[in-house]
Amino acid sequence: MIILSSFYNEEYLLPWWLEHHKKIFEHGVLVNYFSTDKSIEIIKKICPTWEIRNTKNKDWDFAKNDEEWMEIEKEFDDYKIILTTTEFLMGVPELKKELTAYAIPMIRMVDISPENIPTYNKPLVEQKNVGIANYRKNKHRFLHNYATGKYSIGRHKTEHKITSCSEVIYKYVFSPWTEEFIERKLQMGNYMSKNDKENGRGRHHTLNRKQLEKRYEKSLKNNSLLHFK
Repeated sequence: MIILSSFYNEEYLLPWWLEHHKKIFEHGVLVNYFSTDKSIEIIKKICPTWEIRNTKNKDWDFAKNDEEWMEIEKEFDDYKIILTTTEFLMGVPELKKELTAYAIPMIRMVDISPENIPTYNKPLVEQKNVGIANYRKNKHRFLHNYATGKYSIGRHKTEHKITSCSEVIYKYVFSPWTEEFIERKLQMGNYMSKNDKENGRGRHHTLNRKQLEKRYEKSLKNNSLLHFK
């Protein structure tokens, strides 16, 4: 199995993300979007055999980004999945030999105890495991063995016939609620394309600190918050 991801100054989440997924996947391809921090150094240390590539795009554009991913997918005749650095795959379905696209739903993680700062000597999924299941019915990622995922923009939908499974993805949207994590979220709008901004894509990446905090506080009041293991 192959994991694909992109990164832009992800040194805060990468240690947890890499340690988690290197136990699941045989190989990874990580595309660098002009990082200026220690992301590359961290990847080489934790997953030295995984590939690091520089993006062919001049900025982050949802459509062009997905096109680049599907070109990379064609290189691998195996099951593959594209995840962001906030997304942690929790388990793998029983893989079929025939062409299959598993639709894996997301759990929106929310930090109910921000005073408890997570450490790198323990998996993040064990330290911060509270979230909201099925927070959006159409929010999936796809583990598949087709040539490409044939995704719609954003990669939450595919043209392929999908197969349901019991596995989930922990998506760290409002967790861990630390200053490092907040700063990470605030930077995301800096490298979005003008085209995406004009078309209203990725608005959640352009929120200011006050708006982020308001959304976090609203998530804390959600009646569907559950502890996951």
